[in-house]
Amino acid sequence: MNIKTINTLYAPENIGIGIVHIGLGAFHRAHQAVYVEKNLNRNLGGDWGICSVNIRSNRQLVDQLKTQNCRYHIAEYTDNQHAELREINAIRDALFAGEDKEALFEKLLSPHTKIVTLTVTEKGYYVTPSDKKLRRDDPSIQHDMQSPTTPKTALRYFGGSLISS
Repeated sequence: MNIKTINTLYAPENIGIGIVHIGLGAFHRAHQAVYVEKNLNRNLGGDWGICSVNIRSNRQLVDQLKTQNCRYHIAEYTDNQHAELREINAIRDALFAGEDKEALFEKLLSPHTKIVTLTVTEKGYYVTPSDKKLRRDDPSIQHDMQSPTTPKTALRYFGGSLISS
């Protein structure tokens, strides 16, 4: 197999954060972060780095990314004989909302934040599939309604940042 390595062309430490993304899963890392990386490479940097956040699960992933300065690699297979190993530095910060709640609100409210994105499973929307209404009886929604300063859901983080702005 022929493997081509594609390295970052910009200085990652000089990238500003312009995107806050909630849902630091494989889909985000393999798609959105890759597209942002390609854009940063094309423009040799900019203020479009990503702060990626997990709200409820996978603290280990956040910790692992931080120990690597949020740097990782993606293998892109063009066919069964050719692949590209792409260095990804677009994620400039990683947070676990349970412990980094204040930092998350700071990022959401920052004048430098241009885009807030979200990838969660259908459970993370807290709606009933049949009527698309908020599941107010869900324990996490109940918690957020009763304790708005200690959010458990992405909905409350978004709502809290909108109210504060």
